[in-house]
Amino acid sequence: MSATTYETFELRIQPGPNNLCEALVTRSLAGDARVDFALPFGDDELASFLWQTVGATRHFGAAHDAGPPMDVRDFGVKLYQAVFGGEVGVCLMRSLDEANRRGAGLRIRLRIDERLPALADLPWEYLYAPELVRFLALSDDTPLVRYLEVPRSAQPLPVSPPLTVLAVLSNPQDVEPLAVEREWTLLQAALQGLEERKLVRLERLPAATLEALQIRLRNQTTGGVHIVHFVGHGFFDDAQNLGGLIFEDEQRRSRVVLAATMGMLLHDHDALRLVFLNACEGATSGRSNSFAGVAQQLVQQGVPVVLAMQFPVSDRAAIALSQEFYRSLSDGLPADAALSEARKAIASQGIGYEWGTPLSLYTSPSPRDRTRPRMPSSA
Repeated sequence: MSATTYETFELRIQPGPNNLCEALVTRSLAGDARVDFALPFGDDELASFLWQTVGATRHFGAAHDAGPPMDVRDFGVKLYQAVFGGEVGVCLMRSLDEANRRGAGLRIRLRIDERLPALADLPWEYLYAPELVRFLALSDDTPLVRYLEVPRSAQPLPVSPPLTVLAVLSNPQDVEPLAVEREWTLLQAALQGLEERKLVRLERLPAATLEALQIRLRNQTTGGVHIVHFVGHGFFDDAQNLGGLIFEDEQRRSRVVLAATMGMLLHDHDALRLVFLNACEGATSGRSNSFAGVAQQLVQQGVPVVLAMQFPVSDRAAIALSQEFYRSLSDGLPADAALSEARKAIASQGIGYEWGTPLSLYTSPSPRDRTRPRMPSSA
C-alpha cells in the first residue's frame, strides 16, 4: 500500500577532510550521524557505466579504456555502501523502522554542496540498499528527492481546484520526430476522471512557441497555470555549461531556448507549482557548475518542484512516466511518491534501466516544511 504521509531523512554531502567527502545526517527520526567517504569508482569506470547502461557519457573519462562495465545494481550497492556506511546507514535503517511504526514513508532528502558539482551529476537514483534488497527510488516508501541550496526558501503552496496542467508539446519539423500526440492522448486519459469532477483542467498550448507560452502565462482570465508539462527535445552542452529546450518557431522549425530564458519566463508566474520536463537531459548539469542545467536554473528562479531527465530517454519510457505520474497524483500521492510509482511502471514494462533517468528537484524548504504538490482531493 502506498504511503501518503512522510517523515524526513535529510542527508547533506559536503567537502570533508583530506580530500574526502562528508555525508552528514542533518534531520532524521534517529538523531544525527556522519561519515567521511571517497567515491568507490574512478572516472573511467563511471564513464563506462553511464555509456553502456544509459547511453550517456557525461565526460567522466574514456569509457573504452574502463574494462567490463558495472551493472546498475553493482553501481547502486557501491555508492550506497560508500555514503551510507557505518553510522549513516544505521541511522537510515532506524529512521525507516520508526517511520514504518508511525505508518509513514521516509522521504530521503539529498542535499549536495555546490562545491561538489561532480557529485551532483551522479545518478543517485540508482542507490541500492543491500539491507532492504532493493533500489531506494523504486519504492514510494523511500522516495529520493534532491534539494538545491538556493537563497529563496519554499513556502506552503495551497491550490484550490481545479488544478491547471498546461501541456507544451514541441515537435519541430526539422528535428527527430517524437510521439507527442500519443503522449497527449495518454495524458488526457490519465486525467479524464479528474476533469469530469472539475478537479483538474488540462490545456494544450495551441502552438509550442515561446511567445504562446508567455501569452498564456500572462492571461489570468481562465486562472493561473499550476503545472507546465513540456514534451520535446532538450540538450546540455558540456563545453559551454549550457542547457536548454527545443521549442518551435512560427514556421514549426526548431528554436533553441536556453535555461536562463525559460527561468526568466516562469519566475513571475506565482501560481506555478511544478514543471515537468519530459525532455532528454533536462536535468543534466555540468561537472563545474551544479546549476547549469535547465531544471537547476528553474529551481534557482523559484519554481518549487521540477521533474526532469538526467539522461537521454526513449519515447516509450517518457510516455509511461507521464501516464503513471499523473495517475498517481490523481490517487492523492505527493509528487515524489508519484514519481516512485512512475519508476515502477517503467521498470515493470522492461524498458531497461530508464526508471533511473528522471529526478525530482525541490527548492530548499522553509523551517516549516512545505506542502508537497498534490492533485486536489475535493472540489
